[in-house]
Amino acid sequence: MNEPIRAWWGRPPPRLHQEETGRKKWLGRTLILAILLMLTILLCVHLMNPSGALPAPREDLHTRIQMKGFELAVRSYWHRYREMPYGSSSNIIAVLAGGNDDRQNPDRIIYMKTRPAKVSMGRVVRPPDVNEYGEYLDGWGRPFEIVADTNAVRMIISSRGPDGVDDGGLGDDITMLIIPEI
Repeated sequence: MNEPIRAWWGRPPPRLHQEETGRKKWLGRTLILAILLMLTILLCVHLMNPSGALPAPREDLHTRIQMKGFELAVRSYWHRYREMPYGSSSNIIAVLAGGNDDRQNPDRIIYMKTRPAKVSMGRVVRPPDVNEYGEYLDGWGRPFEIVADTNAVRMIISSRGPDGVDDGGLGDDITMLIIPEI
């Protein structure tokens, strides 16, 4: 029974050492597992981001984030000086960014940073926060309308939305009322 198996032509089949056979199986299984792992990773990346590009922030979400940052800056300014910044939109932005127009913000505290556009590989990844006139920009690149109440107890910031038409706060306009005491 321990005789070698002989083929019908009478010679014994070639035998591989047990080590060599085990090593070949191990390498083959490892290669198959590595390929399956890579395919799984590629599939997950594709399912999470089918376009293949990094998702850009939506303009309305960007606008709402900008408005919230402005609200926090105004509230912080109010808590420090117990008054609202006043003047034109660009003057209010300059004061909140650490400027000293009309003797506002005498301590030159930076309540909000205004960033330039971020460009990567020739493409604008993030639009600038202010234009060349110092006006705060929404997600569509248009200036926000900033109105300070004459009593300086509230402020309204609004964006005209994607169509750029003033709908009086209705339609696709985005408006935020800021009352710092609340």
